[in-house]
Amino acid sequence: MIYNSLAILLTAILFLSDSVEGSPHTSLKARQASLPAGWSSLGCYTDSALTRTLRTASFTSVDSMTISSCINFCSSQGFHFAGLEFGRECYCDNSIRYPAFATNANDCNMACTGDSSSICGAGDRLSVYSTPLLATTTTTTVAHGPTPTISFPPGWNFQGCFVDPVNPTRALQHQVTVPGGNTPTGCVNACVAAGWTVAGVEFGSECWCDDYMPYDFMTSGSFTNSDCNMPCSGDTTKACGAGNRIQLYVNFNNARPDFGCLSDGRDPKSYPPFQPRGITTVQDQIGLIALLIDVDESGRKTFILTDPTTGCPDPCEGYSTFTFSNGILKPYGLLGNPVALPPVIGESPIFVTNTDAAPFTDYCVSPFGTDNIDWYGFPRLTANQPWAFCHNTSADGRFDIVYSPVPDHPNYDSGSCLNFVTLQLFIPTANF
Repeated sequence: MIYNSLAILLTAILFLSDSVEGSPHTSLKARQASLPAGWSSLGCYTDSALTRTLRTASFTSVDSMTISSCINFCSSQGFHFAGLEFGRECYCDNSIRYPAFATNANDCNMACTGDSSSICGAGDRLSVYSTPLLATTTTTTVAHGPTPTISFPPGWNFQGCFVDPVNPTRALQHQVTVPGGNTPTGCVNACVAAGWTVAGVEFGSECWCDDYMPYDFMTSGSFTNSDCNMPCSGDTTKACGAGNRIQLYVNFNNARPDFGCLSDGRDPKSYPPFQPRGITTVQDQIGLIALLIDVDESGRKTFILTDPTTGCPDPCEGYSTFTFSNGILKPYGLLGNPVALPPVIGESPIFVTNTDAAPFTDYCVSPFGTDNIDWYGFPRLTANQPWAFCHNTSADGRFDIVYSPVPDHPNYDSGSCLNFVTLQLFIPTANF
């Protein structure tokens, strides 16, 4: 039924956009014909860096973003919705998140960086596309009779229905017993009694506690009972997650502990392989790779951490997946794991092969909240100094990560660097 509603909305949007003479959307029908099969436009939606309309996966391309490249990226990871913003940003999800709403089509008026004839949203405006053709994720439910409902324990806030990866590590680490059978309120009370600030119910009878969840796999229909739909063992009128689905609750009046580096079951030696991405102060999310930049006579290869959409040679050789263990950051792949050298102030992080050098062991992974909510979100990589994006003037303006930029550097202008970049350990939902 949701897609019938989307079809009605699409019809209305097409009528409005075609009726505005001189609008950038007057060629919408022509562009629709060239969209990837099964995809169609939903129009222009509001967005905010604090509460993203689509938030599960994303990438940024400063010079080659197109509608098709965004849709193909989202489709390849199994998402129903794709959205483009600010000419260069792409976002994916399986639902349009509250409090977004459809706005005037003319609000989306910024040309795509990779196709000036197409529109890719605007500032805080998202050009949204959808498809009903992707298979949806299903979970087991034992409900009989009326569908159980999501409930809200007093004083606590329901954060949504999330995927629990289970292997190699649970979303929340500490399981507790709820006297009288599991309910959201009973689970919250049990977690509070045990000294935790985050609670989650799962698989009907399970209650899990922690102070932080280092994932952000919010499911489709997250704020309804479409995925978290298993009746609670202590009250079958209420929902308590489902198989590999956890309902997350937090109390905003609680102060989250200052973790420093994650430990106590949160050491990222058990954190799944991830893709690093840089998040700027204006919430641009830029995927990173360890890019091959040099091979010496001995065969030693040198890699640099950079944005592969800028200045990447053809073929573009590098590592897009990393692991983290005992303070060591490693590019991860079939051809071996290059060693991370100690970061040097003013320089980019370097990884090398065929070396006797000891790997740098002082990287730290610490909590990094989602949408100003401290209790969950993919964590960040820290090394006691701020990171930045700088255009490498010796490599055709390639957008490199730099460790605490310095003035008068021969390869970049520190005045034009994007400072205070967060390096996040991002895991695509498709990995689970």
